[in-house]
Amino acid sequence: MSFQIRSGTAADIDEFVSIVFSACESNLMHSVIIPHSVPSSPDFWRAGFVEDFESSHHTNPNITAYFLVVEDVSVSPVLAVGFAKWSALTKDAKIPPPPPHGAYPAEQDIAVEFFGTMHRKHEEIMGGKEHWCLELIATRPGFCGQGVGSMLVRWGCERADADEVLAYLDASPAGRGLYEKFGFCEVNKVRFLEDRGDGYEQCCMVRGPTGEGGYSLMRRSEESAQRSSWAILQIFR
Repeated sequence: MSFQIRSGTAADIDEFVSIVFSACESNLMHSVIIPHSVPSSPDFWRAGFVEDFESSHHTNPNITAYFLVVEDVSVSPVLAVGFAKWSALTKDAKIPPPPPHGAYPAEQDIAVEFFGTMHRKHEEIMGGKEHWCLELIATRPGFCGQGVGSMLVRWGCERADADEVLAYLDASPAGRGLYEKFGFCEVNKVRFLEDRGDGYEQCCMVRGPTGEGGYSLMRRSEESAQRSSWAILQIFR
């Protein structure tokens, strides 16, 4: 196998749906609110991707969205094996709200609670701060653990480093280890579905420029500005 990364386009939407739908099958939260047993579940993902490419995300001066695709180019035709959506947000950006009640394939109340809570956490932690956000990442089953996810995470981290700003994401239990390897650190976590087995936990994670990570907001101090280095303010705890 030989992997290459490229920019994603609207022509990739069907592949995005296929990958994310299969990748999320083992995720407890997604199995509840976007279950495979509901025929409209793929349409939920597809509508979101169509909106991403057609909506104001691409005309909003404060948010710039980027889709990335990793392909296995050793086969013919090439096979999309993973994708991600990164967004660059200015300090004036208004973080887009999640879909409303009634938009989800199943369990509307749980879906609104989950996506609404994670949206509020994003606003509380990163509101008013320039940052990059990993909004979505998925790897096709059968290609996990082969570096696909790392390629997609690294792409955004390198751009956050170049801009000398924070990177943010919220992590499922399965993804947390990968993000920690790139310097992301937990700043908050929320539990859901407490009445279903062991429940479900989603973590809010932040990474400082050059992977310093942690509970930090970056700013230039007078001394560090002279050396073109960064100081870390511990403010997220």
